[in-house]
Amino acid sequence: MNNKAWPVIALKTDSLTNASMLNNRELEYQKDVWQLKVVGIKPPPYVSATYLTFIYINPEWLRCLAKKFIRFQSATRAYYTLQQYIQSITRFSGFLQSYPKKLRPEDINRNIILDFIDYVHHLSQVNDVKNKMISHLKLVIAVAGNEGWANFTQIGRAHV
Repeated sequence: MNNKAWPVIALKTDSLTNASMLNNRELEYQKDVWQLKVVGIKPPPYVSATYLTFIYINPEWLRCLAKKFIRFQSATRAYYTLQQYIQSITRFSGFLQSYPKKLRPEDINRNIILDFIDYVHHLSQVNDVKNKMISHLKLVIAVAGNEGWANFTQIGRAHV
């Protein structure tokens, strides 16, 4: 009987698995509802949510911008913070939907932002929540402008 050990053939499954995970993640980012496990976002153990949803954000350009922003922020922000960003963007979406004409990113100007601040002021939320909504919108606009995701040319940095 031969006691020689059989050679072990090591397959490069790690690189295949990583490539598959990246491909799945890229496909998930295109959807309007993201499965947290697929995009690599870990909620705290006491949160039962398994997804982030963008379906209530309109117009389409704002939904696309929200997805880019959340993807960008997900590298350094906690689940709860990401959820708050989505809620603030959704409020801005509701505000935009109430406007008599359809607005594009290049239509957003200081007056519209001031109208949004007034809109938020009249919501039945505590002041801390209202302040976060305004701060979140300011951050979204700043990041989107810096990253070239939207053309907010009507808003000067000093005005937001």
